[in-house]
This record gives sequence, C-alpha cells and structure tokens, in this order.
Amino acid sequence: MLSTRISNKHRVASLAVEPDSQVWRMVEIELAQLLFFPTWHATEDSVSMYRRALLSDWSDVQALLDAIDKDALCRLQCLYPSKPGANGPWGMCTIKKVWRAVGEETEAEMMVFEDEEGKRYQDTTFSDERLTLKEQVWPPLDCAP
Repeated sequence: MLSTRISNKHRVASLAVEPDSQVWRMVEIELAQLLFFPTWHATEDSVSMYRRALLSDWSDVQALLDAIDKDALCRLQCLYPSKPGANGPWGMCTIKKVWRAVGEETEAEMMVFEDEEGKRYQDTTFSDERLTLKEQVWPPLDCAP
C-alpha cells in the first residue's frame, strides 16, 4: 500500500492521457512488495515528453500498457525488498520483458516481469504456484530519456 500527501486518487490510465494529473511529492511505502517505475513517451499539444509513475500493483502496470501504445513504454524498472517483510535495503532492476501468465492450479491471470539477468518476478500471492506463460506483453525497447 502506498500513502501519499495528495488525497486525490487517479487511475493509472488517466496519468497517461490527462495532462493536469497531480503528481505525488512524497510516497510512504508501508508494505514490502514489488513497486514498478515505468517511463513512457507522450505527446501533448505537439509537445513531446517523458512521463513517469510509481505503481504499487502489477494490475496497474497492465492498465498502463492497455492505455498507451506499447511502443511508447521506454523503460520499466522494478523496486524490490531484499527479503519479504524485511526492513533491509531495497534493490532496483530494469525489466526487459513482461509476460501474461496463468496459474496452473487456480487459473488466475497475472503478469510476470523478467529482468536483464533473466530473473522473474510475480505477484507474491501466487509465488508457490506453477505458471504457464501465455504471451509476451511488452518486448524490450531501446529508448533514451
């Protein structure tokens, strides 16, 4: 869960299309969970710019990918705790592939994120379940900010 200093909540898709969206100035991270930091290219009123967001759930990443042209997503980084529930240091990696997957037992749909070294990250709710990768949702892109 993320707590912010601004009480207005915006759906992630609105950040991709609404130029007057408010931006958080401070975020308090209450849970040791994966956080995502996407960077995408946007054009508003003939002005080209890069937009960024801090997302606390894989479904928000999916909503963002559904809301923007997938070629516009330049970079996706993942912040992760060193150990589940730990107060230790956090790490950051660059995600190179995003997969849509289905749990073999629950048939729940989720996203799997693969970093530069091939390590995969997924929703910890289903961490013990075997997954079937269905399709690659986002391929790696070279994009300089």
